[in-house]
Amino acid sequence: MNITKIATKIAPKIVTRAKIKRKYSVAAVTVGCKVNQYDTSTILASFEKFGFCIQNFADFPPADIYIVNTCTVTNIGSKKSRQLIGKIYKKAPNAVIVAYGCYAQVQPQQLAELSGVSLVIGTQDKHKVAEIVTDFISNNKTNKKPDKADKSNEPDKSNEPNEPDKPNKETPNRQNKTIKHAQQPLNAPQSSIKNNRTRAYLKVQDGCDSYCTYCIVPYARGKPTSIPIKAALKEAKTLTKNGYKEIVLTGVQISAYGKDTTETLLELISCIHNIPQLERLRLSSMNPATITDDFLQELAKLPKLCQHFHLSLQSGSNRILAKMNRHYTTEQFAHIAANIQRYFPQSAITTDVIVGFPGETDEDFADTVQFVENIGFFRVHVFAYSPKIGTKAATFANQISNRTKEHRSKILRATSAKLTEQFYTKYIGQTLPVLFETNPAAKIWEGLTSQYLTVRATSTENLNNQIKLVKTTKFSNNMLLGNITE
Repeated sequence: MNITKIATKIAPKIVTRAKIKRKYSVAAVTVGCKVNQYDTSTILASFEKFGFCIQNFADFPPADIYIVNTCTVTNIGSKKSRQLIGKIYKKAPNAVIVAYGCYAQVQPQQLAELSGVSLVIGTQDKHKVAEIVTDFISNNKTNKKPDKADKSNEPDKSNEPNEPDKPNKETPNRQNKTIKHAQQPLNAPQSSIKNNRTRAYLKVQDGCDSYCTYCIVPYARGKPTSIPIKAALKEAKTLTKNGYKEIVLTGVQISAYGKDTTETLLELISCIHNIPQLERLRLSSMNPATITDDFLQELAKLPKLCQHFHLSLQSGSNRILAKMNRHYTTEQFAHIAANIQRYFPQSAITTDVIVGFPGETDEDFADTVQFVENIGFFRVHVFAYSPKIGTKAATFANQISNRTKEHRSKILRATSAKLTEQFYTKYIGQTLPVLFETNPAAKIWEGLTSQYLTVRATSTENLNNQIKLVKTTKFSNNMLLGNITE
């Protein structure tokens, strides 16, 4: 294998736009989470600064360069990443295809061996992607030739959603970590993801050091890094001046904000909350172990804070939580949830649960279902456990069959649907502030409440990016219907 394909192993040269004689086009596609979407936005912005032309992924004729921001949190993400590379190669065999991201960070050799891939760049080089690609183009003057038949679309039974990834010598593990991580501080916010000029996602943190036994993210993203409050505040002010009424603070693990600095998450939240033009501030997923009584007491003083908390539970069995290395018990989680309801009586709590973790018995699963019902979550995101090579849990005995995982997933999703309907029903007849975002049909407007409830109302006016009071009348198709009262 040509070692230059692994961009994480070469020191990228600093290049100038003058080295590129013509304007090349770049398109990107993202697999996975909001954080990946941020990275894609940042990468495309850097290509623009280098003089490249940005085009949509679906545009024809094909782009000269394709950036595939890969995901490897689940085996489904890994498989989708490979399939996208295969589709691009089939569509544009002469394009420069760059495999970037978490998958590229933890298993670069596996991606480098795919037909059509020119460069593999891990997350450690996220700020140098445009430089690396520019250097690659300047050193390869002739068009890239197709090499061999595309294999990434062929059936790959070893990489089905609930089967472990194929190991290779580059895979990180606790005995031999060969992948370098991004330890550079985040000195400026990543390019924000905007939603129809109503809601913007602001990435303020990256990385994780929790090392849950099932999770590859610490290997792919490195240790926690935080954006300085001053820089985040500047970006938030720009967003509100541009008309965004809601900002969502997000990151790989925003609960870890400030671990690498002297600043705190509460200070960040308070500063952004006090922007005069801002009407709503929402928090993304939080680690339950970091939510203290004092933290909630201070948050309760912030009226613009959305009453929606996403806490990742993962299991309702203390035995499984310990095996997952989650750093809390169900009793502690229940105490946190009760405190949230005490300080925010109208709040919605959502969560993630993994079913079929190695060694999960019928009793463990029954405990999870019962715990979920006892908490009364608004919504539960259910994931069947997927072994990831390089994580501790992949080596555990008593792996659960796919059939059992599917059965348990079905039961828990049905429980979630029941809880969601119960939660929505509580708000029938109430008058709720709704930030309208979309117009799915003539005279029909759809938006979200502070609790993240979907609401539809009828109006002949343009309600986009307006907050209106709506008196709800009924629940239908996973949303509330109502009438505007102002």
